[in-house]
Amino acid sequence: MPQFRQMLYLTAWNNYVPDITLLSRVTHVALAFVSSEVLVGEPPTDWPLFEGIESIRAKFAPGTKILVAIGGWGDDKGFPEAAKSRETRKRFASNVAKMIQDTGADGVDIDWEYPGGNGDDYKQVPNSTKKWEIGAFPKLLSELRAALGPDTILSAAVPGLQRDMMAFDSQTIPEINRSLDFVNVMTYDFMNRRGTITKHHAGILESREAIKTYMKRGFPADRLNLGFAFYVKWFNTDPDERPLNAIGAKTVLMEDPETGADLGQSGAFAWNSVPAEMEDALQRAMIRGSYDAIGGGSFSWDAQDKRWWTWETPESIRKKFDNLVLSYGLGGVFAWALGEDGPFFDHLRALNDSIEVYESIVSHGPHGKIAFPGPTLAAMGYFYEGYYDFILVGQYSHEIKRMHKKYGPIVRINPDELHCSDPRFVDEIYASGNRKRDKWQHSLNTGATGAIRVGGFSTGPHELHRIRRVPMNKFFSRGQMLKLEGEVHEYTQRTCDKLLRTKGPFDLKEAFNCFTADIISQYAFGEPMGFIDQEGWEPNFGSWVKSFFNSAYMMRHVGLARAAVAITPLFANYMGDDMKNLMYQLQVVIPGHIQKALDNKDNGRIFADLIENKQLPDSEKTIYRLSGEGFNLLVAGTETTAASLACISYYLLAQPATYARLMDSLQGADPLNLKWTDLEQRPYLWAVIHEALRLMPGISHRSARIAREEDLVYTSEDGETHWVIPKGTPIGMTSVIQHSNEELFPSPKEFIAERWLLENGRHNYALEKHLISFSRGSRICLAKDLAYCELYLFTAAMALRVLPRAQLYETTVEDVEYDHDLIVPHPKRGSVRVGVIIS
Repeated sequence: MPQFRQMLYLTAWNNYVPDITLLSRVTHVALAFVSSEVLVGEPPTDWPLFEGIESIRAKFAPGTKILVAIGGWGDDKGFPEAAKSRETRKRFASNVAKMIQDTGADGVDIDWEYPGGNGDDYKQVPNSTKKWEIGAFPKLLSELRAALGPDTILSAAVPGLQRDMMAFDSQTIPEINRSLDFVNVMTYDFMNRRGTITKHHAGILESREAIKTYMKRGFPADRLNLGFAFYVKWFNTDPDERPLNAIGAKTVLMEDPETGADLGQSGAFAWNSVPAEMEDALQRAMIRGSYDAIGGGSFSWDAQDKRWWTWETPESIRKKFDNLVLSYGLGGVFAWALGEDGPFFDHLRALNDSIEVYESIVSHGPHGKIAFPGPTLAAMGYFYEGYYDFILVGQYSHEIKRMHKKYGPIVRINPDELHCSDPRFVDEIYASGNRKRDKWQHSLNTGATGAIRVGGFSTGPHELHRIRRVPMNKFFSRGQMLKLEGEVHEYTQRTCDKLLRTKGPFDLKEAFNCFTADIISQYAFGEPMGFIDQEGWEPNFGSWVKSFFNSAYMMRHVGLARAAVAITPLFANYMGDDMKNLMYQLQVVIPGHIQKALDNKDNGRIFADLIENKQLPDSEKTIYRLSGEGFNLLVAGTETTAASLACISYYLLAQPATYARLMDSLQGADPLNLKWTDLEQRPYLWAVIHEALRLMPGISHRSARIAREEDLVYTSEDGETHWVIPKGTPIGMTSVIQHSNEELFPSPKEFIAERWLLENGRHNYALEKHLISFSRGSRICLAKDLAYCELYLFTAAMALRVLPRAQLYETTVEDVEYDHDLIVPHPKRGSVRVGVIIS
């Protein structure tokens, strides 16, 4: 990867260089300035540098490149003269090349401020007369490159304010880019004497807009250097102004409206040359100063002097670096100017620290992902993710959502993985058909316990997943589920009968666990687990599923735990009750069910058929591997649907208007003879079920995919953001983040079934495409249609038979509302629960 650039301007009026120990990361130094007028005519015999190149070179680390900066603010005569014709451009370029040869400099930095207008003379020379400079500037740079050759450095300083970027559009930038080695974006002086309200002169917000604009118009990120200001600025504000917020306060008139002359109402100075009359005022500003987290800048408004101060601090430099250099993968930084930071050089130290962090990330992390935005700590290692997942228990989805608000639709959430929040990109990440998508092993480590890791859900490679998935598809097609509907209806009625017989308060979720577990076990193994027939609702398979969820983050983030269980399952006995219970299910209970299915091949259902499948290799038909498949079926077929039913039940009981409208929708339905296909056509029931799936999706955990054979190209809806996600990069989405998107789902925490209906009361199928409760693509939930069959039949039966006699018991929204992620959604109080009493 190319060396990260740190360029420092060094000026004649502040030629102060610190100890070389602070300069080890400096790659380029630009001596400011040589006037452009010197290079227009005949070359001088003695070049007007304020210090010799070799003398300067000796003050910096070996290998530091020394450039001559040409131009600067107020240099508005020489450049237009040089650019006006092919002949003058060639002469100028030839003179620059001779200066480089004579002085021994390593290159030049072109500081034409600004081609096309808005320079120091903009009041005397209208911008309209300078339009020709826009086309001439790239030609001048091209002549310079030709004269200097490929090995001499050629850079340019470019404006930070969009109003000044006349010469830098999508037509000119590609040509400019061909000539330059890098570009110094002046992300400072955003506030100057032309302004009329106060703002940060080097803030993150406007700096980001400048960087994004240049990238959008054609500069590659690695060509851009982000600018930092090693000086402080002040501006006098309107004496009648009493701002509630100092940002945005009115200023006094600061330049002559006729001539553009400075009226002395603003100024700037280096940290080592504070005017005596300003010392007290600056000290007050430093003491009272604040950092604006929104605009990203340090400031102070002095009510006594009516003066606005704006500056960069060491801390704001670190934040600016993190927000922009790391986030956008910029190629370097620069500062104006080195000597102005003396005598302590605190700003330079902060810049060095930031570069050190950057180099650490590059040396330890995946280089291809450094360009993607996200927190520095997340890029440095997995401890950031592990802290939110494992220590805070399932809180990373909330942190990822905050990242998206700060950084945009694509963020880096650990050294290797990206996350997307744009609903339009779902079908690219979770593609289907022949577009191969692998699962990522780091994600699969959450299920790296015993036989679970060899089940279809935990399979990484696309091809192996296909081998395991295809034989299962026929059992879970919609047509097959319609054949199974009679069994689902029978279990629905038996569960409702038992609910109506239950005395005293109980948890409906446990009843739903029994219902769903008996259905999936009957279908998978040929016999139910018998939870509906037992006395009461506990124990049930949900108890063991909790053990899996509670151990998931330990398995994901503690490699020693994974290794121990992989070596011998006996180690699980020493990892707590959750792991012990989980291994008992995997080693004893589920293999027992599978063996019974094999012994009864006529009624063994899914697993008997898999054993007899001639297309499957023998390695795929061992009891060990099938136990992992069985566990995955039981988890997916039990917990997820049961939680959705609990969500529906709570909101129907807590929101009588919702329940009343559902009952209207169910008019004419026979509670003892329900039909899935009929129920699907009832819009409000359809809406209630979809709203429950939004709030209580099957999987709440982020789910990454790897496009192994293709780059994924992302463009935001407004066209402002473009990313190419390299093939082999894990990138995923999170259902609870998408389902809380306020543009798609206003008031996202509320249960509003009506959002799923059109104005005519019919199904809003367009909104349904944004529901990812069952994932999407080639890895879409295998048992999706079974879940829908259960949801329709049981919701209708509950509404018609049970809920008229039910009331909530010691249950609030906090018992069903998403709070944290343990693979599936969990509320604040632990697992989803809905306490009820049946009268």
